[in-house]
Amino acid sequence: MSLLGRGVDLRRFRPDPDARARLAARHAFADGETLVLFAGRVDASKRVMTAAEAVRRLRADGRDVRLVVAGSGAAAEPLSALLGDGVTLLGRLGQDDLARVYAGCDLLAFPSKSETIGNVVAEAMACGLPVLLPEVALTTTWLAAPGRDGVVVRRDDADGWAREIAALADDPGRRRAMGRAALETSRTGHRSWSRVLAEDLLPVWQEVAGRQVVRRAIS
Repeated sequence: MSLLGRGVDLRRFRPDPDARARLAARHAFADGETLVLFAGRVDASKRVMTAAEAVRRLRADGRDVRLVVAGSGAAAEPLSALLGDGVTLLGRLGQDDLARVYAGCDLLAFPSKSETIGNVVAEAMACGLPVLLPEVALTTTWLAAPGRDGVVVRRDDADGWAREIAALADDPGRRRAMGRAALETSRTGHRSWSRVLAEDLLPVWQEVAGRQVVRRAIS
C-alpha cells in the first residue's frame, strides 16, 4: 500500500516583488528591518518561543530584526510579553494572504520538530524564502542542498537559532541567493498538487477500475 504524497499549490505560492512594500505599509514596518517569519500553530509544540527568544537576543544586540507570526494559539500572549513591539501577530490567515506574507518576509524560522510533513516549509520555499530548520526535523527533507537552499540549525537552542538568523540578517546577498536556490528547489523538486494527483492517485484509481472490469468479466 502506498501513501498519497504532499503537494504545493505553486500557482498561489510564488514570489511577489510587491509583497514587501504592501506588508510594510500595512503594518508600519521600518525600512531595513529583517522580517523573520514563523507560520503555524502558535504554541509550545511548534517551539515558537525558541524563535522568539532568538529574535529577542538579536534585538538586544542592536540588530533590527522583527518576528512576524502567522497563526494563532496559546503562545500569542507570551510572545507579546517577551518581544513587545518586536513581534507582529497576524493571527490565522487565508491561503492567499499567507502567500503574500511569505513573499514579503526575509526568512522563515521554523523550529518545530513534531512535523511529519511541514507544508509551510515548502510553501515558503515556493515564494523564494530562505528557511531555517532544526537538524533532527523531518522538514529538512524539503531541502535538496542544505546550506544552499536552506539552513539546518545544528545547535538547536536559542543561541544557535540567533546565530543562524544573524548570519542571514547580516548578509542580504547570501539571503537573496539562498532564496533563489530555495525557489529553484521548489520548482524542480517539489510536486504540485496536479502532479500528486497524476502520479499517486490516478494509478490507484486505474488499478481499482481495472480490477472491477475483470471481476465483471468473469462473474
